[in-house]
Amino acid sequence: MVNTKPSHAYNEASPFSADLKPFSIHQNTSDVQDSDEVFYKSDDDRTSPDRHGDTYDSIEDEFYSLQRLHRIAPEIVAQPICMNYNEEGEPVGYFMEKAEGRELNDYTATLDGSQNLNPDQIDTDVVKNQISYFNALMDIYGESHGDLHPKNIMIDEETSSITVIDPVGYDRETASTEEARQKDREKIDSWLDDLEAAS
Repeated sequence: MVNTKPSHAYNEASPFSADLKPFSIHQNTSDVQDSDEVFYKSDDDRTSPDRHGDTYDSIEDEFYSLQRLHRIAPEIVAQPICMNYNEEGEPVGYFMEKAEGRELNDYTATLDGSQNLNPDQIDTDVVKNQISYFNALMDIYGESHGDLHPKNIMIDEETSSITVIDPVGYDRETASTEEARQKDREKIDSWLDDLEAAS
């Protein structure tokens, strides 16, 4: 059984929340579960705790991070819908907008032969522009994704538009640090070079 509740964590954590409208939370959970446009991220699917240590606390933290990032870049970041809690009130997952397309990693992976795709099928300049725009917004608003690599970026092959998913569960204070922002910049620069080499 799915139990959802609105989250007020963004309003408590972000100085930019005053001018933002609250999220609309689905009250009919069967609508959320049955929709083809929704993706469910389970707490069991997480890998970030192993890789990010103390900066990642729970699936709920990841949901809050996605919520904040979507607010500053709704056209680029997947929309979080609602949290899912078990009968004990523990967070076990969350629902978000289903990102269409395939991982951008499938294109950068053409370099090592693990994928056999035609990089010309996507417009790398369009991808770069979107990433640069998103990175600039994170600088302006003091936010960080924390794990911005091609496996966390879905791309629509018809339009080359991207959808960012799976941020690290930073709290607001950690996300705004220069250390967190620098991690994003270094990862972006690294795989953009790979994308350029594959194109």
